[in-house]
Amino acid sequence: MTRKSRFGKQANIVVAFIVALTLMLVFGAHLGLFSIFQATPSPGSWIRIYKIRVGDIKQKSGMFGQPIAESTIEKINYDYQILDLIGAQPARWQLRKRPTVQMERGGYYGARFTPPITPSLWNYRQGNNYVIFEFDPDEEDAFAPDLIIVVKYIGSEPFGEYRPMMLIPHMDGGGGGGGGGSGGGGGPKSQRRVAKYDVHIIIASKHSSEIPNYYSRSVIELLVDSYYLIDGYYLDYQYRDTAIDDRTGLTKIEIVV
Repeated sequence: MTRKSRFGKQANIVVAFIVALTLMLVFGAHLGLFSIFQATPSPGSWIRIYKIRVGDIKQKSGMFGQPIAESTIEKINYDYQILDLIGAQPARWQLRKRPTVQMERGGYYGARFTPPITPSLWNYRQGNNYVIFEFDPDEEDAFAPDLIIVVKYIGSEPFGEYRPMMLIPHMDGGGGGGGGGSGGGGGPKSQRRVAKYDVHIIIASKHSSEIPNYYSRSVIELLVDSYYLIDGYYLDYQYRDTAIDDRTGLTKIEIVV
């Protein structure tokens, strides 16, 4: 009897430990505690969607030939930082928890109120050649439309006439990996290639309350692992110099929503 009861207690302890461990993993995954994103030699993993600065949610309205009026539906004025840098060279990133933000909304008779709101959509994904962030700063059926940011690596080209933007390390000694270059030949210039990315910003309205609304005074901030040499970038066919993010020391690219 005694032996049995002791064995039973040990078994219960083991089961309790397994249950506790499972709960930790479930809650950790739910809160983003175990979402680690790391740069690899593939240029598709170098870019991070780091932050969205949201100013206001505005609405355009007009009828019967009247001038279109703009009104502010929500004043948010908040920097939504998406990732934390937890390692360097190559950079390692961890997904942050969704922040709760006081936003100002208009009510009836000119009254204003500031409810605390947590984003209803906060989803960061990384593949071999892309990163995606899906974001909705307020309730699912409220005023702000969903904002979906897609950054996709579409390949590289020989250095050619480009100013140096992003130089991809030469992976092998032959002329093999990159296609379309100047053969297998030799000089350092033949090893330099320019990485090219497509950036898509999608504003998706799923509910009638979101359809006429848009983001105002809002900026998306991308960061690039500074382990790689980056001198500048082309946005809408215009060359721009990069800046350095004060907090992380990494190369920063800003795109207005």
